[in-house]
Amino acid sequence: HIEEILTTLNKRGPDKKDFFQNHDLKILLGHTRLSILELSKFGSQPMLSTSKELTISFNGEIYNHEVLRNDLKQKNLTYFGNSDTRSLIEHIYNFGISYTLNKIRGMFAFALFDAVNDNIILARDAFGEKPLYYLIQNNTLYFSSTLEAFNKIQNINLEINKSSLNIFLKRGYIPYSETIYKNVYKVEKGSFINFKLDRNSNILKQDITFWFNNSEIKNK
Repeated sequence: HIEEILTTLNKRGPDKKDFFQNHDLKILLGHTRLSILELSKFGSQPMLSTSKELTISFNGEIYNHEVLRNDLKQKNLTYFGNSDTRSLIEHIYNFGISYTLNKIRGMFAFALFDAVNDNIILARDAFGEKPLYYLIQNNTLYFSSTLEAFNKIQNINLEINKSSLNIFLKRGYIPYSETIYKNVYKVEKGSFINFKLDRNSNILKQDITFWFNNSEIKNK
């Protein structure tokens, strides 16, 4: 079934499909790859940190990822591969999510699984160039970089959000976290959402943090 869902992401990256599973928390991450900065296996995703504690599925590009690498070199940390995804995940592990997000420059959306703290973080770039959507149903968190993927999920019936549709017809876009579907939301630009999980896969808490606070660009 995950293969069918990933077909909706072929435009994101046609080069390779791969998966990550955590059976304890019933987590499944799927990724389609477009190889640009790192053509070897060291750029494959979902990507684990060298500590094996973090796993990331990343869409986009970090323009200043060499700056992140220099931070890591100062801590005498080395790792394989030249991908910006590797720079990102290792920087988050060593310096924290908020510090890293405020330091990077780029267009991106990503999902980060923390196997130690049992949480999933969904994050989006400051200007919302890369999309990221999520749905919570039957105490299960679904997320994707395209709305089309939700149509492929079994036992989910999507309904048009008439309020969002009216706004779209007036403005040409849907603001804030709403989407064209009921109960399907987008991660807002310049923010990340921390979903805390327990061993029964229950979603205990959702914390939304606006790491990039600029009112001129936050309202769209």
